[in-house]
Amino acid sequence: MGATGATGVTGATGATGAAGAPAVAELAQAFSTAAQTVGAGAAVPLAENGAVTAGITRDAANGLQVANPGTYIAAAEVSSTDGPFAIQRNGVTLPGGVLVPNGTNQSAVAVFTADAGDVLTLVNTSGEAVDVAAPGTAGQANASLFLAQLGGSGAQ
Repeated sequence: MGATGATGVTGATGATGAAGAPAVAELAQAFSTAAQTVGAGAAVPLAENGAVTAGITRDAANGLQVANPGTYIAAAEVSSTDGPFAIQRNGVTLPGGVLVPNGTNQSAVAVFTADAGDVLTLVNTSGEAVDVAAPGTAGQANASLFLAQLGGSGAQ
């Protein structure tokens, strides 16, 4: 068998493929900056908005409502030594969504599948009224709920 020949000329570059789906399709944040007492079983009043895209809206019960079915990530934080609090979807605590007191702050992150119209809230699940402390610095949040739809372009 003889020696390998020289490498041939490289061919033309092919066409560029389609763009991939964004890592985050929709997102929203609701938060509070005021000291407050949250009743047992009540949603934490989140009077202020952070960034909000069209696929997630605020609902009247201090929650975030999803427009499109899909996979979501929710994160919550509360400044309180009491609790626990929980991230709830339609009144049911999400797996991994329980915020347990640890000093002065508590937080949780949960990944879940949602249907169009589902509502996420941050709820006091302690069984008694709980104080949420005033922020240490003006403009800081003392309670926050963040929600993002992962990947895709909306409806799945």
